[in-house]
Amino acid sequence: MIEPILTVDNLKTYFYTRSGIIKAVDGLSFSVAKGKTLSIVGESGSGKSVAMMSIMGLLPQPPAKIEGGSVQFQGQDLLKLTQTELRTLRGRKIGMIFQDPMTSLNPYLKISTQLMEALTEHDRSVSKQTAYERALWTLEQVGISDPIQRINQYPHQFSGGMRQRVMIAMTLMTDPEVIIADEPTTALDVTIQAQILDILRNLQVKRGLSMILITHDLGIVAGMSDEVLVMYAGRPVEQGTVEELFYHPHHPYTQALLRSIPSVMHENQELYSIKGLPPDPANLPPGCPFAPRCERVMPICSQIPPVRTLSPTHTSVCHLETPS
Repeated sequence: MIEPILTVDNLKTYFYTRSGIIKAVDGLSFSVAKGKTLSIVGESGSGKSVAMMSIMGLLPQPPAKIEGGSVQFQGQDLLKLTQTELRTLRGRKIGMIFQDPMTSLNPYLKISTQLMEALTEHDRSVSKQTAYERALWTLEQVGISDPIQRINQYPHQFSGGMRQRVMIAMTLMTDPEVIIADEPTTALDVTIQAQILDILRNLQVKRGLSMILITHDLGIVAGMSDEVLVMYAGRPVEQGTVEELFYHPHHPYTQALLRSIPSVMHENQELYSIKGLPPDPANLPPGCPFAPRCERVMPICSQIPPVRTLSPTHTSVCHLETPS
């Protein structure tokens, strides 16, 4: 069994607002093995990005507060590190590709400045010339044509797909061991999406990177993942290998997500959608949060569901003993 490089245990991140306490992440646990990819899926507002921002220490406190749990990385609990200690590790050992490439880059700074800063901030001994050469090499690695010319341009001179490549290059400047990719193909057309995913896949193979991929696209999940974690209303509802989640889904929410995928096999049928809306995070229903939208709801669903171990790698948080 491959030793996990990152382990999250019972993470709880709450937001204290005038509307009440929002339990954005409530009891999240998972691990990522070296060289493997874990995909986290779920509707908008399910807590995926908040969980990753919690791991990276990027949430403003207040209103956010991490109420419990641990994040173990190389023998350290990231949640117990000071901001200074976390800054030495964040970006250097754990990199993050942010959600929107159109706004994640500073429009006033050249690409060279932004790439070089990612390295020199973590290693003051690196000369500007070394950082510049590293930036050129990294741009070439992510498929930027004519990097010598491109490196001296500004973000507005790049297309969305090219900006995303720059964001990946910036993450790779420090040669991290874990990459968190938050919706890395958002707002990109299908062809560019495929190119970005190929870059990530090839880099992972070459460097042995571990990756956490946040996405809504189950097609991407099927092609990129080793394991899948499904979240709903801030809670994990099912986790397993990609084969287990796609071929043997147990939780009704996972089943509903899979039924929502368009298919040419059912082109004459109306596209399935999950009825209702996700619950108000400040006023969650008792028991299973998916119960108000579940087609297989039972009276017992008003109670907190148990964690069912379906295989050594497959768990589901549901009162149902067997899938439909």
